[in-house]
Amino acid sequence: MIALCAGVGATAFAALQLALPVFGSAFRARGIAPPDARASIASGLSYLIVAAAFFVTGVGALRDRAWARPALVSLAWIWLLTGVLVVLVLALFVPVLPVPGELVLAVRAIILVGGLGLGIVLPVGLLWLLRVPAGLEVSRPSHWPPQPVLVLAVALAATSVLSLPTLVRPVIPLFHVVLTGMPAAAATLGLAALSAWLAREVYRLEHRGLVGTALLFAFFGVSLVVTALAVDPMALWTALGAGADDADALSTLPVGRAAAASAAALAAAASLVWLASLRRYFSARGRT
Repeated sequence: MIALCAGVGATAFAALQLALPVFGSAFRARGIAPPDARASIASGLSYLIVAAAFFVTGVGALRDRAWARPALVSLAWIWLLTGVLVVLVLALFVPVLPVPGELVLAVRAIILVGGLGLGIVLPVGLLWLLRVPAGLEVSRPSHWPPQPVLVLAVALAATSVLSLPTLVRPVIPLFHVVLTGMPAAAATLGLAALSAWLAREVYRLEHRGLVGTALLFAFFGVSLVVTALAVDPMALWTALGAGADDADALSTLPVGRAAAASAAALAAAASLVWLASLRRYFSARGRT
């Protein structure tokens, strides 16, 4: 039921994002810059994909399918990690939101509490409900990989699928430049194809899948560090569809370039350490 409710919530967010471009004139009439239409559509399509994943796994759980539990555990871990990142981002963005003074505390509390509840408390609760008592053998499809490997495979597959909606407004920060337009679209398609291949190889417990994923994580880790140090934040926010006023406000976030680069380096290192812990599940020949 939690998974089905998450699907309903993701559908509601999708409807909200897809409806925003329709009300562009209403935003302008009130002196507010309307949201970027292409960014809203890309976000709405992404939420629809997430909703579909939760609906499928939720229905599978209600029907007591063997694949439902490991699939839900994988989604819950991805949900939790994404939620932690979102809460950290919200903690940075909330102070610069253009909110009337008398509503500042209420708006900040609602956003942060909502982020904590939806992004951390719910996935933690789902993982707790899906826990397995010590010594109990869990029924799952025999051809599925161990749970930690399945989490990685699902994450790579999700990266591949969720890259596609961003083609509506492709933006990829890459080292010291921000790719947009056709170059960003080509890079996005390449990333989607590579992530799909890596997801397949990891699922099959092929050693090259793990090595390729580690190289991909290291590449983007270095890219994010260089981006944080070299790219003008104003240019990045503008490329992502923020208006001039919003981009100017966002570029004043209380995080220095050195701190952002350090956070990116720490995240990349943590990812590589986790990948190293999965080596015991892989062999040079993989699974037949």
